[in-house]
Amino acid sequence: MESFLNGVSNICYCFEQLNELSKRRSGESMKMKEIIAKEEVAKELARQEIEKYEAAAREASYLKECSEREASERKETELKAIRAAKEKEKLEDALSGSTPQYRKFTWDEIVLATSSFSEDLRIGMGAYGMVYKCTLHHTTVAVKVLHSAGISQSKQFQQEVWKLYEYIEYENIVL
Repeated sequence: MESFLNGVSNICYCFEQLNELSKRRSGESMKMKEIIAKEEVAKELARQEIEKYEAAAREASYLKECSEREASERKETELKAIRAAKEKEKLEDALSGSTPQYRKFTWDEIVLATSSFSEDLRIGMGAYGMVYKCTLHHTTVAVKVLHSAGISQSKQFQQEVWKLYEYIEYENIVL
């Protein structure tokens, strides 16, 4: 009978241990559910932060494009104002009679007048280079751009220019 009582006692002890393990498992399960819930909340917050970051990046990119476009427009406007001021000065000089008989033009003026040597303004090609039609100081002129090979034959080029002077009475030749 003693062994029966020991067996019952062992069974009761096992049931107690089983109940305690079951309670622990329930507690651990609850903790796990809380951790999973917190992880889901953290994932949602991370997703929202990523969306905010992407929206801020798009807005920054848009603002950068706007500022670059505005800077470009401002620079273009400033260049137009400078050109207009130079043109006004040239007109005032022409009206006041202080314009010299022969004018020297800067390379920038020639490039601007020929629209950077646009094909649309090209009127021909001579032995020494391309010829462009443009307007400098309200006067239509022809601009000849020498090839580097033509420079070594500058004597022939000078002869060609003097022939032009002999046959053409055209005061608007740019050299």
